[in-house]
Amino acid sequence: MQHPGTYQTRVSEYGGIDCALGDVALSAYAELHGRVERKLFAEVAAGKSAASLKSGYLKRYGIPARMFNGVRVSLEGKVASVREQQKLQLDSLGRRIARAQQHIAGAAEHGRWDQAHQKRRRLATLQSRLAALEAAIAQGRVRLCFGSKRLWRKQHHLEQNGYASHQEWLADMSHPGF
Repeated sequence: MQHPGTYQTRVSEYGGIDCALGDVALSAYAELHGRVERKLFAEVAAGKSAASLKSGYLKRYGIPARMFNGVRVSLEGKVASVREQQKLQLDSLGRRIARAQQHIAGAAEHGRWDQAHQKRRRLATLQSRLAALEAAIAQGRVRLCFGSKRLWRKQHHLEQNGYASHQEWLADMSHPGF
């Protein structure tokens, strides 16, 4: 299963603004944008409409309507992308299942029972993935990962990455500062 990519923008010059000041301002904006986007995704995934949440978000986060609309449109694009990817995954899994069934038939026909056994195990895994994907599509579930692979992988080596507990890592996960 493929995972969504990381979205990132790098600015090399600020056109007359001190770079340190520009970095602070953009970092603060990015942190707020990310926090609003993650919270909006959670609430929309829970069944609320983005339009009904707009005025509450404007007050709670002190953001202008234009920023909320930008976050909403960006999030809708990411969700649409994941939904399109789900369709491609359905097609891919269907082809992989058909190929595994052909391999099983060929291995059984030639008396290669060990290969047939392994292909049956693989077929069961693929069918399980297909069933889970079909259920997710039927329920309208979309999975998005916010943050980075680097931050995600840090949970597996907490002490080496400066975390005392998994809770501390989770706190960073909900407010990534980079």
